[in-house]
Amino acid sequence: MTHYSQPITKFGRHSLWVSIPLLMAILFWASGCETQDTAKGSSTPTAQPVEPIAAAEPQAQLITRDTADQLMLSGQLAGDAERIYGLGFSSDGKTLAAGGNNGMVRLWDLESLETLDSIPLAGNWDVYFAPDDAHLATDLGFVCDIQTGERIFDMQGSKTRAAFSPDGRWMAATGFATPIQIWNTQNWEVESSLEGHSDRVFGMAFSSDNRLLVTSSGIGPTDISSYEVKVWDLSSGEEILNLTGHSGDIHAVAVSPDSSLIASASTDYTVKVWEVSSGELQHSFRHSDGLFSVRFSPDGALIASAGVDRAVKVWDVESGKLLISLPHADEVLTMAFSPDGILLASGGYDGMIYLWGIPKGGE
Repeated sequence: MTHYSQPITKFGRHSLWVSIPLLMAILFWASGCETQDTAKGSSTPTAQPVEPIAAAEPQAQLITRDTADQLMLSGQLAGDAERIYGLGFSSDGKTLAAGGNNGMVRLWDLESLETLDSIPLAGNWDVYFAPDDAHLATDLGFVCDIQTGERIFDMQGSKTRAAFSPDGRWMAATGFATPIQIWNTQNWEVESSLEGHSDRVFGMAFSSDNRLLVTSSGIGPTDISSYEVKVWDLSSGEEILNLTGHSGDIHAVAVSPDSSLIASASTDYTVKVWEVSSGELQHSFRHSDGLFSVRFSPDGALIASAGVDRAVKVWDVESGKLLISLPHADEVLTMAFSPDGILLASGGYDGMIYLWGIPKGGE
């Protein structure tokens, strides 16, 4: 690994990294089977797929459980990448970072929809803004200064997956069937190692209070795959929950803003929602094919999920109901809500970034 001249933690007073998710990822087909099961019963989705429109009026309303069924395509962004792997908003919501299969992270001004810059940064399945909006990081542990392009830290391929805490202080990194290392980004030293996964780790997400790390696994170098979601207490380094129930690789995990719920997305076509305090399964949402990405809305009331079935589906966390299905031209690999809850961005195999919002004046 390579150390560079500046610590990443001169981030300032903001409390969140915004992940764009993957990191990693996202373009989808018209939605197919939209049934859902919940641990407390099942119901039939009431929402139908909506067709994209050329553009909607500027977004002015929050995406909530009461307005999500009015989501419309407000714009599309096209860059040089054939696929969009990761998306992330700046903390002020004015800039969108998009990582693609061309090894570049493109920065978009969301007011003008113009490109601000393109930065060579490998490992774009997840893209993160630092809390000061002055640094970018990717899921391979590459960190750079946006203004100068200077590399601050470089894992140099020693690990295959990395994620950053909301306060920017910690980086979790792991490879195939190796312990998860927790790095202090003030000095780029390993503070602790978390051992427990027996196979490849796909998903990693910190809780908003920086207290918990959630990880998920799937097929890897061992003969028997382990489809598990683990919850770690970072102060003690102990595994406090091991959640089982998926039957395929768990590509993504997310933690609700209040740290009370975990969502996991798998190739078994389901998103599962777990209660942190008890470890109990609250809901199981079903797509018609495997999943790549899952996100909570900023208010925690919604979950967005996406994958191979070419659709972003938005679910009501409380009721478990499907509120709307947003179609893509190809598989969806990644999604991100803007910090203010006004935009939902998604992207994937067709190389386009889809911007979804509630039209001004919508009720």
